[in-house]
Amino acid sequence: MNFSDRHDIDAPIEAVFAKLADLACFDAAARARGIDLRHLSGPVQPGPGSAWVIGVPLRGRRVDVEVSVVDTVPPHQVMLSGFAEGMACLAHLELTALAAGRTRMTAQVELRPRTVGARLLVRSAVLARRRLTAGFGRILAELARETEALCRRSGG
Repeated sequence: MNFSDRHDIDAPIEAVFAKLADLACFDAAARARGIDLRHLSGPVQPGPGSAWVIGVPLRGRRVDVEVSVVDTVPPHQVMLSGFAEGMACLAHLELTALAAGRTRMTAQVELRPRTVGARLLVRSAVLARRRLTAGFGRILAELARETEALCRRSGG
């Protein structure tokens, strides 16, 4: 199952990438939303090999998601892989400079079930695809707004 969306940000591509790679900022934002983050690779700048375990509240219980950085091409793209409860995930975040002070952020996420239970979950999710796609778009739009605000505050 695949999801994709894109949003434009009024900030230069270098500033957007720097804000997206700011681990302290993501830690604070995650904790404010009730998400528990543990760095497996130490608190360093994200790059290939960086890894986290993210505890996400989902339907009244906590789900641990293992996430690692597969590849980065500053300031243009980041690829992440994740695994949780029989579901593998590959996320690709791409930044494209539209103009000197404008950047397009495109995100693609592919979910791959690895167990029978995960296959059933994906099958049922196909029925709710429109709602899930809209939710993915809202999350990406919020990330774009927050990144733009951070770039504006820091003069980027």
